[in-house]
Amino acid sequence: MTLTHLNARGEARMVDVADKPESRREACASGVIHMRQATLQLLAEGNLPKGDVLATARIAAIQAAKRTHELIPLCHALPLSKVEVDFQLDEAGGGVHVTARCRLNGRTGVEMEALTAVSVACLTLYDMCKAVDKDMEIGAIHLDEKSGGASGDYRRAAPVEASPIVTGEGASGEVSLGVRCDLGEPCVRVKCLAELRERLGVGEVAVPFERLESADINGLKAVLKDMDARFAGLDEGRVLCAVNQVMAGGATPLTADDEVAFFPRLPEAERMIRVQQQAFDAGDEQRDLLAGRHDIGAVVGFTGLVRDFNERPEVQALSLEHYPGMTESALTEIVAEAEGRWPLQDVRLVHRVGRLEPGDPIVLVLVASAHRRAAFEACDFIMDYLKTRAPFWKKEHTASGDYWVAERETDHRDARRWETSS
Repeated sequence: MTLTHLNARGEARMVDVADKPESRREACASGVIHMRQATLQLLAEGNLPKGDVLATARIAAIQAAKRTHELIPLCHALPLSKVEVDFQLDEAGGGVHVTARCRLNGRTGVEMEALTAVSVACLTLYDMCKAVDKDMEIGAIHLDEKSGGASGDYRRAAPVEASPIVTGEGASGEVSLGVRCDLGEPCVRVKCLAELRERLGVGEVAVPFERLESADINGLKAVLKDMDARFAGLDEGRVLCAVNQVMAGGATPLTADDEVAFFPRLPEAERMIRVQQQAFDAGDEQRDLLAGRHDIGAVVGFTGLVRDFNERPEVQALSLEHYPGMTESALTEIVAEAEGRWPLQDVRLVHRVGRLEPGDPIVLVLVASAHRRAAFEACDFIMDYLKTRAPFWKKEHTASGDYWVAERETDHRDARRWETSS
């Protein structure tokens, strides 16, 4: 590995990008500024002496992103096509989380622009709030992801300490805490749990990351099957998988040091419900649902997308929030009610949260049954109840400002028609 900003003599230089092809480049960075609860409350209520804190910090961050080359000596001046800055007030953690996303079509990346935007946003927040709180602390500024360019895409891995690895030893059912990859090189740790572990005779194995032809679950399965024929059992339809304790599909991307668990579907849980930030692929989800199944005669799917208009024109993005735990419980109840009304073989429901842009998928409902009518009606029912009973909150970002989307009577009217249907 070489440092591109140093020449052969070890002198600093500006990299010549004239011969690089233009491509879409995007980067997202984040950071946090911690403050007293009283300061956070004043900020939330708009009662700080310097005025609109978040608006000022957002403008400062956008300006900083556009002028990064004036701050970082060897950065290029870039014609950014988009800079987005978001703030999330964290009452439990006592701080403000800052996220910046930069984009352009050009010859070099925008990672430094995103990082600079976050840094200046945090500094501006400090300046705007320091009259009442000088103990504020800025930290955790890092690159979350980038895409485009010869170096490929990058996604920051989850911190090692965020979730312990649970291992099962043999058939005893004992559980212990494990450690991360110990091969001395980047790798993915694979675990087979419960009945699958006993059937395959494999508890866990570490796979060197460089052996993956494609850095996703499908690529990992291919390597495992090359290593040992027993892993062919991972393709069975009743085998599910999770990456870092989050349910995953074949196209789910992997990074070094990820933990991937394969486990059998519980007999009483012929449905999968996920709330997640990452994108999903409807085709991959349906293939996973159908794998190894011969009892399904019909699959009906619905995919909801972000559009660029709603109550106001020029919707640039939307932010979706949920109540973790409660939201999943509500979705489970909705699916269970659908299963009580119609003879269904399987249901898969995936709903995204976080910031989404026009064209991004929001929600996926797949309903499998022996006959088409049950699948059509159950899919329609699940969406009607999801829109009115599941605790999601949507904020739309438009050219004329941001606003929270209110409930619509038409959604409730659609849901009420099922009150007399069965």
